[in-house]
Amino acid sequence: MNEMLHTTEAVCGCNDIQCPATRSTPTIVCIDDDAEIARIWQMRLARFGVNVVCATNGEDGFSAAVEKRPDLILLDLCMPGQDGRQVLARLRHHPTTKKIPVLMLTGDAFSARRHTSREQADDYLSKPLNFGQLLEKLQAYIPLGS
Repeated sequence: MNEMLHTTEAVCGCNDIQCPATRSTPTIVCIDDDAEIARIWQMRLARFGVNVVCATNGEDGFSAAVEKRPDLILLDLCMPGQDGRQVLARLRHHPTTKKIPVLMLTGDAFSARRHTSREQADDYLSKPLNFGQLLEKLQAYIPLGS
């Protein structure tokens, strides 16, 4: 473990346990106002060696992303209060989160495509989510165990 830490220190220059370069388990922040759905993704993705941190509103999700510095963010487009567009704009302007890949989740694929390019989301997934499609998209950004 110390050898791993030493290697990552040389790469990123930090000792922060939250730094993606120093942790061995991929972390995702899932921001979705449907807590039950977020919990299901959390349990299912744990089987693939992924740590999922859930937030049920935009403000908590933004805070979790800044604090945890995840490898990827799943962000629901339509939420009460601070919606996905507003959260994405904040994520893209914050120095800690601006380069973290963001996958937008929405029931409206046309709207998602528009927001993917305009607000600089990296990709989108249409709801209801198919777990196989989710895994396929995630594998493009993070390593998944079997």
